[in-house]
Amino acid sequence: MSRSEDRFSGVLCILMFLIVVFPQTLFAEIIKWKDDKGKTHFTDNILKVPPQYRTGMDRSTPAYNKPKASPIPPKASKEKTNFRTSSRAQNKKFSGIDRGSRQVSSNVLTVEEAYKAIPHGRTPFNQRESEVAELDSGYLDDLFSLTDKAVVARVQQQQTMSRYEGGDNGQGWYDETIDGVLARLNALSSPEYLEEPSELIVSAIEEQKQFFQEWAEASDEEKADIREQTARHPLVQSSHRKLIKAYKKLMSQFPEETKHNKKAFFDHLCALDFI
Repeated sequence: MSRSEDRFSGVLCILMFLIVVFPQTLFAEIIKWKDDKGKTHFTDNILKVPPQYRTGMDRSTPAYNKPKASPIPPKASKEKTNFRTSSRAQNKKFSGIDRGSRQVSSNVLTVEEAYKAIPHGRTPFNQRESEVAELDSGYLDDLFSLTDKAVVARVQQQQTMSRYEGGDNGQGWYDETIDGVLARLNALSSPEYLEEPSELIVSAIEEQKQFFQEWAEASDEEKADIREQTARHPLVQSSHRKLIKAYKKLMSQFPEETKHNKKAFFDHLCALDFI
């Protein structure tokens, strides 16, 4: 074998090794963004892009062949007959949450207004165009519908506490709304392989609730400190890390999902995050 042929064979072996061992990396989305000094940055993790630069970033996916969809585990198939029925039943059971909440807070934001107030782009999960199994897409559709309710509650309560000068601090309305969201999330019958990201999201929302309770119970001086240092609060930081981990788990679980819905994974969870 000639030297050039031997070199070619070595390169080919390395490429095959990367494809087998690091498939997620090869299919990763590449994100390009510029900071306020004009410096260009690249990353494959959208959560590493500072919020103020996300509207001007460029996203691209390498033109490799699309990976095959992973099969649904047997246990997920067995749950298919109960999943959607259980989910819709729970939605009906808790359908009065929004109406009851509006009696407490007369100016509740819409989902669109909440995203705009953050501000953050909104890409709704599209179940009809999803490339994943029907069981999975149905669960994700319900999941993100509920996280959007949590987004509204978080933004609404953060606005209330940021301009609080006495009187009703809105904590009763927030607790009622979030308790309803958490009840519905816990009632969803998630496939076994989606239990971890689901639990991370629930835990992140619970920590946000605890944060707002601490803020509401704080002294006036402490309230001002919390308002100025929200992003550094331990509960906010912990919630942030869990939402990032949940996002990564979803991206890893569904490499075959459409580009639109992968962006929806990010937008739904990033909007839920304080940071």
